[in-house]
Amino acid sequence: MENFQNFKKKYLDFTPLARGGQKQVYKAESSKYGNVVVKLYFNVGDPRSEREIDIGLNKNFNNVPKIFETGYLEIEGEKTLYIVEQRVNGELLRAKIQRNDYLNLKEAVIFLEQGLTFIEQLEKENIVHRDIKPENIIVDNNGIVYFLDFGIARVLGQPSLTQTEAMFGPHTPGYAAPEQFNNLKSNIDSRTDLFSIGVVTYECITERVIIPFAKELEMRWKCFREQRL
Repeated sequence: MENFQNFKKKYLDFTPLARGGQKQVYKAESSKYGNVVVKLYFNVGDPRSEREIDIGLNKNFNNVPKIFETGYLEIEGEKTLYIVEQRVNGELLRAKIQRNDYLNLKEAVIFLEQGLTFIEQLEKENIVHRDIKPENIIVDNNGIVYFLDFGIARVLGQPSLTQTEAMFGPHTPGYAAPEQFNNLKSNIDSRTDLFSIGVVTYECITERVIIPFAKELEMRWKCFREQRL
């Protein structure tokens, strides 16, 4: 198993980009693959990480960055899963929104068409992304939309990774359909992603963030906290 320090020597401009949860992301230049991101998954054996990588490796989605390589590295004596992935030359949709760079109606239609095509491809593979939001969308320099992070994706027909008795399903408040945050597993399908892409498109056009079912979310979160105390 290769040491992380030796692994980095294969790349130019190996620079940290972000860290969240159990994942560290770097940007780098590869003589073999070009501009890439390298992702380190510190929780080896985590089924969600393994599912995310399996989807990226084995499904040929047009609007998802390609995975070039995956394997294990030794970091401070620990076995760590890594992937080398295509780096999209563009900008996160969230950054565009924060810069007040909103979409006109023509741009919104083009954006939505790409989102619907992506969801159609997912549906054919029985996959629900479940985390479509501006933070997980990159628009490249040619206006092509890429969708990131299958960390909480659901593969219909495979065992669920969420406890059935959980009050909430994995979700991002404001972008998740009601069947998702209510953990109604049997009701989750491609319509769940259609809900999310609709919310994102609305935000990009109106310059406003809406929180669907905000009162219900607030009440359920209050009940959850009271049960925990």
